[in-house]
Amino acid sequence: MKDYRNKFNFRLGTTSYILHDEKDNLVKNVNFLKDHFDEIQLLYFGKDYLDDLIEPGIVNRLYEIKKRSKVSFIAHLPLDLNLLKPDKNEIRNSIGIINHLADKIKILDIKKYILHMDRYNFLKSETIELNAKNHELFEDVLNRLEKELTIDPDSIFIENTNYDLTFFSGIILKKKFNVCLDIGHLYLTCLDLNNFIDVYKDKTGVIHIHGFKDYKDHMALDAIDKEKLTRIFNYLKDYKNTVIIEVFNENDLADSLKILDLNKKFLTSGI
Repeated sequence: MKDYRNKFNFRLGTTSYILHDEKDNLVKNVNFLKDHFDEIQLLYFGKDYLDDLIEPGIVNRLYEIKKRSKVSFIAHLPLDLNLLKPDKNEIRNSIGIINHLADKIKILDIKKYILHMDRYNFLKSETIELNAKNHELFEDVLNRLEKELTIDPDSIFIENTNYDLTFFSGIILKKKFNVCLDIGHLYLTCLDLNNFIDVYKDKTGVIHIHGFKDYKDHMALDAIDKEKLTRIFNYLKDYKNTVIIEVFNENDLADSLKILDLNKKFLTSGI
């Protein structure tokens, strides 16, 4: 695999779930990726097994790798948080999990935490209704996060899932929280990329790119049709923050990198 560090206007990264070894999987993935990418998105996908991934031995090994390689880490918060449920205990517990994780990995100096406001699984999750009740709930939750998080709200990047995040733009834009644009999720929900960019252009600090087709996502980039891929790359060539290739195996990562290599001249034309 080539070295893709400092090769684009944006900082390129991928996920910590490319290799699927059973033992020390997180550390092995970071070792495998550290000399090839500017950033690695550490996946903390489930709250029930979170402590297995943030025990001191693992965190200290990640810290030593970071010191030697200068790679930066992003943390993807668990998908099974219950923030958009009108249950104060569920909201309190979810905020507690975020604080617990942030405390345990403090040594890694994480600047960006990716947050799903809903319990997201594209085919199984309940779609959030875009109504006044949920608008009020969304604002109440962000107010609680501001007050109760032990990390700065501007380190939280709210990701679009299977609902229109721009419906809540009036709330998000007036607060310190930032946005993670998942382009695959956006297209799978038939939403407009240009509109999302226009609304959140100053808030979008992380972008997830991956292939998508027939309600399946997190595929290699070669699954995206040429017209959509051109539209995406037109945006990325002038983008200056973090881009994560959000795939979960070596083949999809390799095929995605081939697409970037084929378009490197265009993507770096502004450098």
